[in-house]
Amino acid sequence: RQIRQLQRKDAKTQRKTSFNSCLLVPCSILTNLGIGRSGDGQLAALDNVYTIVVNWNLPDDTVACVRSLFAAGAQPGHVIVVDNGSTDDSLARIEEAFGPRVRLLRNTTNLGFAGGNNLAMAAALARGAQWIMLVNNDTVVAPDFFDALGCCAAGHPHLALIAPLILYSGEPHRIWSLGDRRIAGTLLTRS
Repeated sequence: RQIRQLQRKDAKTQRKTSFNSCLLVPCSILTNLGIGRSGDGQLAALDNVYTIVVNWNLPDDTVACVRSLFAAGAQPGHVIVVDNGSTDDSLARIEEAFGPRVRLLRNTTNLGFAGGNNLAMAAALARGAQWIMLVNNDTVVAPDFFDALGCCAAGHPHLALIAPLILYSGEPHRIWSLGDRRIAGTLLTRS
């Protein structure tokens, strides 16, 4: 199955958006699609969230992203950063900034966005994740990010995928995306 990533039309104006690209997927959905272990079908609570961030040669963006996740309430050990074979000082800077609070997966080659996320999703499922959140590394989330997603999950237990409102960081009152509609039986979306 494929997860469609939001494409950048203008990298300069969309860089470092308040909520750039995030997708929160309950593991029971992955199981229904034949991925991972079986879940209990309880989607009402936003419990045991693992957040995945893929990095490739952008340590400043990745550190800012992960800092915002912790400021919003991410659990230590529940943030997985995949380094896709960076050739700069990314690994050292991420380790220095977060130490054991972040699980750092090192790839010797660049597996791309999908490959990096797939590696981390397998690790999150092995650790018992109930929800998996994919976050682009140039994302900075609001302090109430997890609270808002948790309220949405609790208020709408029938939802299978949750995506936040995406705003431009330089123009925080300007909406970049309100999300897409999921194509039934897949993780694919359409606008």
